[in-house]
Amino acid sequence: MAGRIVFRFPLLATVVALNLTPGGIGGKLSNQDTAKAIKIRHHFLSATEIPDVPPPPAPPEGVTAEYGHYLAEIAGCIHCHGPNLAGGPLPGVPDAPPAANLTPAGLKGWKEADLFKAIRQGEKPDGSRINAFMPWQDYRHMSTLQLKALWLYLQTVPPVPSKNQ
Repeated sequence: MAGRIVFRFPLLATVVALNLTPGGIGGKLSNQDTAKAIKIRHHFLSATEIPDVPPPPAPPEGVTAEYGHYLAEIAGCIHCHGPNLAGGPLPGVPDAPPAANLTPAGLKGWKEADLFKAIRQGEKPDGSRINAFMPWQDYRHMSTLQLKALWLYLQTVPPVPSKNQ
């Protein structure tokens, strides 16, 4: 409950489980949201739910869609946003907020700067906050090069209409 390292992503980030105690984020959440966070945390920390798979080979670092795809894979985007990045309910966690649609259909109207702001500051283009279940704080230290590559990759993903934007 007090948080621990869950994933280490080379060159990107270390994801730490949220501190759900009153001294951590748990002190800022309602009882209902704390219960949801515990269910999500249990789901993602279950060894049977997340296989221990070696990371894919790294392409050359650069502002390319290929490098952005690699970053999306090692960052675990598909674990919440799904294999096609269209978002929706988290599998096995019915009370969790739905993951956002990261395809061009879901990011319609977004600019590269909007992705930077979302990842670095946790804010959507309309000024609303990104849901606390999205660990943007763990990704905010991505370099400009990495975010540009991720943006390029997201532009290549087939658009999937969805209400999770």
